[in-house]
Amino acid sequence: IEENKINDREYIYEYIREVAADYKELASIEEDFRIKARHARKAERLFFMASVVKKDFEQYSVGIIKKKRNKLLELKPMVLPRTVANKVLGKEKTVMMSATIFKQDLEIYSKQGLEVNELTFGTCIPKDNRMLLNLRNIYSGRKAKNVPMDELAHILLNIVKYAKKKNVLIHTTYSKMERLADEMFNINPYLRIHTHNSENKQKIIEQWKEEGGILLGAGVDTGLDLKDNLCRVNIIYNIRWPSLGDHWVEKRKSWANGQRWYTLEALKYVIQAAGRGVRHEKDWCLTLCLDPNLKMIVQMLQNRYNINVPKTFLDAVNFFADRSDVDRYLKQFSR
Repeated sequence: IEENKINDREYIYEYIREVAADYKELASIEEDFRIKARHARKAERLFFMASVVKKDFEQYSVGIIKKKRNKLLELKPMVLPRTVANKVLGKEKTVMMSATIFKQDLEIYSKQGLEVNELTFGTCIPKDNRMLLNLRNIYSGRKAKNVPMDELAHILLNIVKYAKKKNVLIHTTYSKMERLADEMFNINPYLRIHTHNSENKQKIIEQWKEEGGILLGAGVDTGLDLKDNLCRVNIIYNIRWPSLGDHWVEKRKSWANGQRWYTLEALKYVIQAAGRGVRHEKDWCLTLCLDPNLKMIVQMLQNRYNINVPKTFLDAVNFFADRSDVDRYLKQFSR
């Protein structure tokens, strides 16, 4: 965006919508489900930004603006109150981030001669309220991707029964979502199961929040605020690794420390997904990871790559849980 256009509301609105439409078109022709979902999410965020510009231009800042070569400006996809933007982001050297960031990520900037000041905060949420149970033996020694869909449906429903009438979020992919829903319906046709596509995703999520039941969600490991009764059981049946079908991922993995980055992204996925249902100190949600590789991922990062896995994550993980722990935990918080 050219500098003299930065306060032109109509220009920015049309610009953002144009970029959003490009991503929407990319999503429609992309065959890889993960890349399709990524493009669709980007389009959804950009269309939301455009609506903010149209309706609340004076109230909200729609991006972090930084100077580029020849006085060009770049618009970053974020929305925050303009008063906050003016007060905090007015200083060129101040960056506020809410993300899963590791010390090794910050080393890149230090090596470039940039000063990096890191503040690490603990969590106000009690350990028991954000418990993650790793049911690592539930697939009988098999990888999650090798479990037949009908058997996976049985496994998930045998766990979901402990939730009774509580809202359940199951992380899945677009490629498996409908098949998994069909198998679950075949077992119990009275289930209230919500599925979505890239177009109606937000609408279906809001419907699930109102009606309750089970949400089979793709790409819901970030960007969801499921506080209190909106989500009490959060299931990750397969840890999602970056898709090697994505040319960028394939290239990034081939760089120095590429395998470290690749493994770290898998752990970040679990950490982010686990945080969807626990949003404040009095909130609680049980996260279940059925993938047997979680402990291996943590050990590989700690021992081979010397990564400091966050203590606030590790102290809430039980790597040797079973179904009785699920029942006991949910009964404890249902009293």
